[in-house]
Amino acid sequence: MTAVASRLFVEELRAIVDRHHTKDHSLVQRIARGEVSREGLRFFAQQYYQRTARMFPKLVAAIYSRCPDDAELEHMLLANVVSESGFEHPEREHKRLFFQFGRALGLSRDEIETARPVPELQAFIGWRDRIFYDAPWLDAVTVQSFVFEGQNAVRAAVIGRGLQAHYPFTAEDIAFWLEHGSDVEEEHADVGPRMVERYATTEEIQARLRALVTDAVEVYWIVFDGIERGMQSTPA
Repeated sequence: MTAVASRLFVEELRAIVDRHHTKDHSLVQRIARGEVSREGLRFFAQQYYQRTARMFPKLVAAIYSRCPDDAELEHMLLANVVSESGFEHPEREHKRLFFQFGRALGLSRDEIETARPVPELQAFIGWRDRIFYDAPWLDAVTVQSFVFEGQNAVRAAVIGRGLQAHYPFTAEDIAFWLEHGSDVEEEHADVGPRMVERYATTEEIQARLRALVTDAVEVYWIVFDGIERGMQSTPA
């Protein structure tokens, strides 16, 4: 197999993600339909925070520290870190917005931060950190943009609409989901496609990224399986 034209390869990676997009997971769809209890939402919030929200600015910063001297790439990664961390707009810091959601559920910051991840999530965290800290920088950018950020905007919008329609939350309570379901998250996902077009130009690199994304969407899906499994022990 020869290398695919760069833009066609980007679309191929997007198609791999779309075939198993977490917006379609039964847990996400149950929230969208208002079928998850308040206790279930509490458990979901504690686990979801451990999944990515806890570490995300640092994960992107880890890519920034290892990326090549590419001004556009450096700017896009740094802009992501600044946005997630709330340097310019502290009131929009993503962790702060998440803790607002937790408070609306009666959870303290400590209860969210010290929650024990389900086994599937513990395994995911180890896999995720290996990608972001040890794998080639392009692998990390690809996972970040296509698998994480590439799914977040649509999935967050689905969750946000469900929370608005079926639960007694204010817009401030669910600002985390509304923010992540906006154009801001889509902008964060732009870095991967641009860099894949620029740097994934050989058959060897494309084969590696294709296999990585294929595995990553499965690993990511299993995280939601684990959260849903753990949620079954919460009161109805």
